[in-house]
Amino acid sequence: MLQSMACLADEGVSHERQAELVRLVRSDCGSCHGLKLNGGLGPALMPATLAGKAPEGLRETILRGRVGTAMPPWSNFLSEADANWIVEQLMKGFPDVH
Repeated sequence: MLQSMACLADEGVSHERQAELVRLVRSDCGSCHGLKLNGGLGPALMPATLAGKAPEGLRETILRGRVGTAMPPWSNFLSEADANWIVEQLMKGFPDVH
């Protein structure tokens, strides 16, 4: 299933948008999940901690947030393709800001 999401993630996410998403995840998500995404207020977003989690569930968490937690919905700022790309990157090791 991750492979099919990978194909979807590449569609509609330009290289420029990918660079924006890297900055967004590193700064905005990093403020809760740790600047290196190794945990903080929010859980770690490392490949080892995400292993076995459904990519679709991770995408929904990004877009819809988690009620009763500090995780906000990002659907006003991210498309489904953006969220798929972020999940794909998180599951294989998120890139650094360029």
